[in-house]
Amino acid sequence: LARAAAQRAVHDPGAPIDAFALETMGHVPDFAAAGDPFAGRRISASELEALGACPTRWFYGYLLRARPPQDAQFEPFAWLDARRQGDVLHAVFERVGREVIAGALDLRDREPATARALALLDDRLADVARELPPPSDWIRDVERDALAETLRRWVAAEGEALADGATWLEVEADIDGRTVRLGDVDVAVRGRIDRVDRLPDGSLRVVDYKTTRRGASKYFGKDGRHLRGGRLVQPLLYALALAAARGAPVGAFEYRFPFAGPPFGTRRLDAATLDAAATRLVPTLVAQLRTGAFLPTDDDADCGWCDAADICRNRSEGFGTSAPRAAWTKARVAGDEPLLVPLVRRRAGEALA
Repeated sequence: LARAAAQRAVHDPGAPIDAFALETMGHVPDFAAAGDPFAGRRISASELEALGACPTRWFYGYLLRARPPQDAQFEPFAWLDARRQGDVLHAVFERVGREVIAGALDLRDREPATARALALLDDRLADVARELPPPSDWIRDVERDALAETLRRWVAAEGEALADGATWLEVEADIDGRTVRLGDVDVAVRGRIDRVDRLPDGSLRVVDYKTTRRGASKYFGKDGRHLRGGRLVQPLLYALALAAARGAPVGAFEYRFPFAGPPFGTRRLDAATLDAAATRLVPTLVAQLRTGAFLPTDDDADCGWCDAADICRNRSEGFGTSAPRAAWTKARVAGDEPLLVPLVRRRAGEALA
């Protein structure tokens, strides 16, 4: 009966939004009465971004902790997946950063800096190969050459960026356990910052490397002012945590995309944008948790990659995704259902009334 009701709720746009339909689609009123959802927990940026993208994703992934099976698969024509490539690059970024901060390396002297980065890359790949042997020497060399080209662009771009007068202060800066204020609650943060710079005016800059091959424009979207309707909470969370940890204002947050190029991709959020998000957007995420409304996103683009895709019966179709639950929400966001108000206003960059 429950499955039949869920199918009716998804596939019948004219179905009434009664209490049972809402519960089927993700309204859990008992959760709202359970107390502070952040009490005794450290919250990562990815968790809040999951809530901002799709409350249903947060419900399955972080409340129920449902995970799809992670079966190891042998790929005869590939060695490192996107996650492992990102791990390798981040390891090199960290080692190079520590040497820059110690004064042992100058990225503006491009040739020796590049040689050092490539040597660190080879060391790291040798470590990985001992744990995960490549399918062949040819595949190893092809993937190594692609990572090496990324590092060449990275050294060149970071060396040129030093002309703005910024000083590298820290890499892998620990903000784990730092408490920040979101709305009217205190939240303990979990995470590390790829790099912290000091700008010429004395303020700090957070730099986060995204090794996705999707590029800056696709990741950041067109709505940076509103942090993509809550899908991009990391800049705000890290800026607040760093300011609390170091006792200095954060003047900017920058995403840098080593795979995006040429040119090297960078997206910047200034302090004014982060302040507006802190007061107008992020509190709606906290408020939504208190309603127990974990209703689906209204945008099937949020469903392209999700651990709950099988649960929600999503299917890839051409260059997009067929997401029945997202279609259910989209058909109702123009109505007067109060449980959808936080999602609608967050996507519009508005605060709750």
